Amino acid sequence: MALRILGGALKGLKLEVNDKTTRPTGVMLKRRLFDARQRLDGVHFIDLCAGSGSVGFEALSRGANKLSLIESDFNALRFIKDVVKKIENNKNFESSKSQISVSKKSAERWLSFYLESDDKKEDDLEQIIFFDPPYEDSRLYRKVLDLLLEKGFVGELWIEYDIASQKDLMTRIDEIFQLYGEKKYRHGQHEVAMMRFNENMI
Repeated sequence: MALRILGGALKGLKLEVNDKTTRPTGVMLKRRLFDARQRLDGVHFIDLCAGSGSVGFEALSRGANKLSLIESDFNALRFIKDVVKKIENNKNFESSKSQISVSKKSAERWLSFYLESDDKKEDDLEQIIFFDPPYEDSRLYRKVLDLLLEKGFVGELWIEYDIASQKDLMTRIDEIFQLYGEKKYRHGQHEVAMMRFNENMI
């Protein structure tokens, strides 16, 4: 299976995806997200549960200064690293202006460490976390949401889910969206809620 980057400096670049271990964000939904945020200059984009990495690579193509890809599956990670090499060798991409890091860790372990780290405290870029775990893993959804709230995360959260998922999880997401929500984008049963956490809200 192959996807392509939709816009920016790397528009049209082909991304090979292992669809046996990942579930890429749908093209229509991804297009709507990046129509809303076309330029990402001055952004550290964090693709948590990166899977194919297609959303993170799209952000990089549209100007993100820093990209962190976090994935625990070995096979998915192999595909991600192949794409990183392809991007770094692409003449349209000025690698000197961007930083890409790839981490083989669970989402909650990486996030827990990062939110307490000096890297986080010294990072003067706007932070956007894209969080798209396996839809059925309600425990991970709750853990990540709790971590962001407990540690006083400041930045944007784009969280993808299936609206047919567990009702109690949807209730929790809606509760947080009522406080921090900006916009929801939906295609079929899949939805992404964009939220912004500010210092004066915590």
